[in-house]
Amino acid sequence: MTKSRKKKRNKYQENRIRVLKQKIRRSLPILAIFVGFCLILLLSAGLSRLYYALQDAPWLKVEEIEIAGLKKVERTQVLDTIGVSRGECILNLRMGLIAERIKKIPAIKSASVRLDMPGRIVVEIVEKEPLALMKGGESYFLIDENGTLFERGLPESSRNVPIITGMCNPRLKEGDAIPGHNLSRVKELVSALNESRSWLPPSSVGECKWSLSGFTLILGERGVPVEVGQDGFFRKIARLKQIIATLDERRWTELVTSIDLDYSGKAYLGGNFPGPKPVAAQGKQAS
Repeated sequence: MTKSRKKKRNKYQENRIRVLKQKIRRSLPILAIFVGFCLILLLSAGLSRLYYALQDAPWLKVEEIEIAGLKKVERTQVLDTIGVSRGECILNLRMGLIAERIKKIPAIKSASVRLDMPGRIVVEIVEKEPLALMKGGESYFLIDENGTLFERGLPESSRNVPIITGMCNPRLKEGDAIPGHNLSRVKELVSALNESRSWLPPSSVGECKWSLSGFTLILGERGVPVEVGQDGFFRKIARLKQIIATLDERRWTELVTSIDLDYSGKAYLGGNFPGPKPVAAQGKQAS
């Protein structure tokens, strides 16, 4: 019997299984990318449907806007600046952007906004404290610590702050700022006046007039001018206290018409003060 010969394998012929494995291995990254892309599409579609579904959820609607810290700024002005209406979905809101919009109101120094679930927006505001009331042209403006004219004002409603005249450029408008060198003088004068409130109340200083020679304080109902110059206001106003005490002691307060403190260590007073009384001549006795 003749034995069948086994077909000899060509050692140079590549193994088919090995080739198939290599092809599959090369296709895996492409397959993974495709599968991942499909999953992303499915996830995006799901999230999109969820997002639109949440927008209709009643517990994600704005129900109330609470504003704390208001003193002079109107609530309606803040609400208009926020631009959020009742019933709006909170998912569309960015608290940081709302706070930045509120800070653009000139009279507001700082603002923070937070979300209290469900549906309440809480706004906390710090308003600017006026440094002085500055006259520019025919208008009056409150200025802040940076010298910015942040709000219009009136002398009769701003008696707790000094009224500065003659310094502000008539062309300045709300939102502008006075020059830095003038601001430093105003700050020093205001600090000196605030330190003296116990004996020199704001209501007793009618205005602080600025000129090339410096500030002139207009005191009392009679409007007595007090020259204090361009610097050294703490020292000069302290000297004014001594002068007023002396005038009260001698009952000459109503006689003084002007006071000039813009000197080193001395002051000049103008007024109708009584002169020294003449000494009576003694007659000789008859011998």
